Amino acid sequence: METKIVSLLLVLSLVCGFALPSYAKTSMNEKVKTNASGINVISQSEDEASYTLEYGGKQYFIDQKTLDKGTSKEAIKVDQYLLTDGHKTLVDSATVSLSKESSKVSIQAKCRGKQGASVELPFVKVHLNSCKIKKFLNIVEDADGIAGAIAGITALVKKVPGISVYAGAIAGAMFAGKYVIKKISDNGKYGISYNWVPGTNFIFPWRNG
Repeated sequence: METKIVSLLLVLSLVCGFALPSYAKTSMNEKVKTNASGINVISQSEDEASYTLEYGGKQYFIDQKTLDKGTSKEAIKVDQYLLTDGHKTLVDSATVSLSKESSKVSIQAKCRGKQGASVELPFVKVHLNSCKIKKFLNIVEDADGIAGAIAGITALVKKVPGISVYAGAIAGAMFAGKYVIKKISDNGKYGISYNWVPGTNFIFPWRNG
């Protein structure tokens, strides 16, 4: 039975579109060659990220920046461009305050699962508890569009220990994999963990707690 469950999660992971930037290449001046189910991370650092995202049969370029870092006004700004015939057209833009998004997360005594990210070669391990996953699902449901959803997700996960340097790509990957996250987490009743092997496209998600 366990073997069947692992096999199912592996198939789902390849469909859902999880992708993270290479641990060894986080400079904005380097292209991170990570492609999985329509997501291509171009660059990633703690305060900026850019990647292409295929959604609804269209390809978008996502440009994400942290504004006013380290102040009470710190916010995530996401510009969403439609890519057609090599041209970029701005179609949406959204800005979400970190303090505002963080304040919306209720303190719950019984969040299931652990949180954080760690590098344990050959894996980058990511963990988000049930409270974060439930809030993530609420953000996706309430957002007016892709830019707003990704900005909200980034603000939500950016302060989780160990995740800030990956927050931009994690947000895009979570948005791309929202249906699988909802299913595996049982609509936010459980947290989600997954491993990523730098230099590959394989992510293995499972229930966390």
